[in-house]
Amino acid sequence: MADVGSIISEMAQSYTWLQLYTQQLDVTIVGDEYSFLDYLRKSPGMDEF
Repeated sequence: MADVGSIISEMAQSYTWLQLYTQQLDVTIVGDEYSFLDYLRKSPGMDEF
């Protein structure tokens, strides 16, 4: 969550117009964890490792 806050803060500094045009800004952190290791290993070119 701290990373999200830092990114939003950086964006607000870089894009001063952002706060004028943003009506809602929600962040959802889902507690589930998914492994994409199988997808990575099945990617083209990965079979040679």
